[in-house]
Order: sequence, then C-alpha cells, then structure tokens
Amino acid sequence: MTKTTSAKSKGRFVLGFLVIGTFLIAGAIAIVSYYASGKYSQKTGVISGPKPGGLAPRFSVTSVSGKKLSVPVGSNQDTVLFFTTFNSCAICLKQANELVSIQSKYFANTKVVGIGIGSKVNTNSLKNFVNKIHNLNYEFYLQNNPKIPRIYNLKANNTIVVINSSRKVIFSGQNPSASTLKEAVGEALLES
Repeated sequence: MTKTTSAKSKGRFVLGFLVIGTFLIAGAIAIVSYYASGKYSQKTGVISGPKPGGLAPRFSVTSVSGKKLSVPVGSNQDTVLFFTTFNSCAICLKQANELVSIQSKYFANTKVVGIGIGSKVNTNSLKNFVNKIHNLNYEFYLQNNPKIPRIYNLKANNTIVVINSSRKVIFSGQNPSASTLKEAVGEALLES
C-alpha cells in the first residue's frame, strides 16, 4: 500500500509540475508577444504614445496668445512633442528643461512643441509651469481638441513623441532619459 500511495504522490507531483511549467511557458510567450507588438516602449517601459514606425496623426493646437500651429510641424523640420499636464512635478520640469537643450542644439531642423493635456490644464497652470523652466526656447500650447490624447494613445503624463519630417514616429514614451531623447532626435534627423 505504501508503494501505491508513493506512486500516486509522484504522479500528482509530476502532473502539477507540468501544469505549472505550461503556465510559465504560456506567460513567457504572452510577454514576448506584448513587447514585439510595439505597445511597450522598450526604452522607457511605459505604454504611451503612438507606435514607432507609423505615421503621426495630424492635429492643430492654439497658444495662449491665440497662435495656431499644425502638428507635425512641416516637411522641413522634425517635431518633438512634449505632452504634459503642467503640474510642476520634478520629473516634468526636468523633462521640460532637457527639451530646452534639444531645441538649442537642433533648432535649425527640429521644433519642440509643448502641449498641455488634461482637464485641469488652463492658462494659469501653463504660465506657472513655464515660469519654472530655465531659458525656455520653445512654445507651449493648450490642447484644444479633446481627441488628441486618444489619437496619440496618451496614457501617461510627460509623454514625448519624436516625429521626422516625413511624419514617421521615431520614438514615443514617457520620461525618456536625456541620452535616449538625443538619440531619437538624431535618428529623426538621419531619416529626414
């Protein structure tokens, strides 16, 4: 009787091991498929922004002074979009200041555009945010189209989208490092 019980236990153990192994393999396949789908930004780890390689959707925004801008900017310039809620968090301001250096370095070929998104964005929050950015050399606009977050798949604050002059999305993600951002802008310039 002990041998039968022992054999049953070993059989259950092996069966349990096989079931767990199958779930682990299925999970690994799902994760690999998810990363390969382009829904995950491998450089930043955040699912936000349009899929790199696709065409950037067009839209227009209006500045506080009433100036209108069509995005992506145009056939002669790459565009760096900075979607933010103007909440003045340390990460938001760091990103905004890193974009100042991008605009300075690539000003002839690249236009950085800050865009306020969210229900709490208004001229006062914009002015408070802008006043905290050192040597600001690019403009901020207010979202005047509630579809922008949806058409650009914005799931997170501080999403940056780099678009080359052919409207191809080169990079999209939340809070990229300064080196990742410079690399993406350099890639956009090469492809233009």
